[in-house]
Amino acid sequence: MHYYEIRVVGDDGKTSLILTEFRNGDDAAIREAKTIARDHKFVIWRGLNCIYGVDTVPAANSLIPDQPAA
Repeated sequence: MHYYEIRVVGDDGKTSLILTEFRNGDDAAIREAKTIARDHKFVIWRGLNCIYGVDTVPAANSLIPDQPAA
């Protein structure tokens, strides 16, 4: 069994749900994520490896909060 993190991505590109669970393999994790996410995009991580949905991961600079005006 492997430990997976499933992140469902909303229409705005932001993570709307994070689940962590154990599954027997990547295929089982993908099937579960498809059921949970329904019509939304999702990303699945096994440790530090993104195993599904790499195109939905936001760019690194979008993770940095807006800086206050000087």
